[in-house]
Amino acid sequence: MADIDLNYVACCGVVCANCGALIKGKCKGCRVEPMWAKCAGRACAIEKGLISCAECDEDYEQCKKINTLIATLVRLILRRDRRRNLAAIKEVGIERFVSERMDLSKARKVPVE
Repeated sequence: MADIDLNYVACCGVVCANCGALIKGKCKGCRVEPMWAKCAGRACAIEKGLISCAECDEDYEQCKKINTLIATLVRLILRRDRRRNLAAIKEVGIERFVSERMDLSKARKVPVE
C-alpha cells in the first residue's frame, strides 16, 4: 500500500491517529520525535531495526518494556490495548493495520484504539 504514514501507530501498537498531541503538533510520532523520548519499547524496537514490536522474536505479551504500569493504566482508562493492536499488526501487516484504522477513524470521527 502506498502513502501510508506509519507515524499514526507507535512501535508498541498504540494508534496515534487521533492523539491530541500529534494533531496539535506537540508530538511528531514515535518514529520521529516522540513525547516520551525515554520509552524503552521504542528504544528496543529501533535498536532491533523493527517497525513495530509485532515483528519481535520475543513474546511482546510478556515484554516488560511495553507492558508497564502506565501501559496498563492507558489500556484500562483510555481503552487502548497495545497487545491487541500488536496481534492485529502481526496478522495483517502494519500498512493494512494503519490503513484500516485511519479509515475507521475518519468514518466514526472518534478516536480509535
